[in-house]
Amino acid sequence: MPEKHAFFFQPLFFALLGAVFCFLSVQGNEVNFCTTAGCNLYHDVTIANISMWWIGLGSFCFLACLALLSHPALGLFCSALMLLADIGLLLLMSITAPCVNCLVVAIFFALTFRAFRKAHALASGRTGPSGTSWLLALWLIFFCINFGAVLRSELGSWAISGDNQEARVHLYFSPSCPHCQDAVSYYAGNVETAFYPVKEDADDIYRIHAMQEALSSGMNIEEALKDAQNAKKWEMWLDFHPEILLLNLRILRNKAHVFLAGSQGVPFFEYRGMPAFVVKDLRQKRHALETPQSSPEIPVQRPSFSPDLPLELGNPTTEQCTGTSPCP
Repeated sequence: MPEKHAFFFQPLFFALLGAVFCFLSVQGNEVNFCTTAGCNLYHDVTIANISMWWIGLGSFCFLACLALLSHPALGLFCSALMLLADIGLLLLMSITAPCVNCLVVAIFFALTFRAFRKAHALASGRTGPSGTSWLLALWLIFFCINFGAVLRSELGSWAISGDNQEARVHLYFSPSCPHCQDAVSYYAGNVETAFYPVKEDADDIYRIHAMQEALSSGMNIEEALKDAQNAKKWEMWLDFHPEILLLNLRILRNKAHVFLAGSQGVPFFEYRGMPAFVVKDLRQKRHALETPQSSPEIPVQRPSFSPDLPLELGNPTTEQCTGTSPCP
């Protein structure tokens, strides 16, 4: 009997850890490593006007009481139900957005359930649980899916220039694309723009690497792009150099982001907030409407883009370079 009570320390320990984590989260002292979109999405979610963190706290406290009172069978049943509910949450996050804090809680639920399985086996006179738990196997599948999504979101896109956290304009470009060159030239010097290179041509890797070196030497993004047009190819064995492998991985992530956003080519823009040229265009239209006319005039259809912008930037039918339809 003493061995059984000593073994129940494991489910008690993991349940208490989960309870403490939920308590810190519900008090607003969430761990600051939760930076994914799902963290903001699920932090204030309630069920019957009760925060999910309070529900998690109550669940862990209940499991801790079962472990403390040495009820392995009931603890196994209840922890299995809670793990099943957590699998439902993991499924929901896998099709929306993963939450790091929720994944931490999921680990505590899984560990508590596994500890209760061991406690129940010991209470039944076995040395350990028999067979593999299908519930844990299912939980592990959805946990890995969410963990992979978190890893991808944390790695994110790679900016060769600009602050990808603070920038309001994200420009994805290929050094070999003439439309991209115009876009880079237009936004060069704008501190609120981040530039993300992608590879549309086999030689783009050499140009992007040359841009890296030019930027590190003090050139701005426009000068670096022009200078990189004459980049020389390197020996084939250098393709396996760690620095080049890392650069290829970063470029691949950038291109994956463009494809996942629904675009098939570059330049590709992402704006945080209303673009400045849209604001300028709206002000011009409002000014034209508010200005009194001396005589009736035939209304003229105004363009839906600012005439002061380059065609590639202001025209809603902006040209793009794609792998299947490269730029001329």
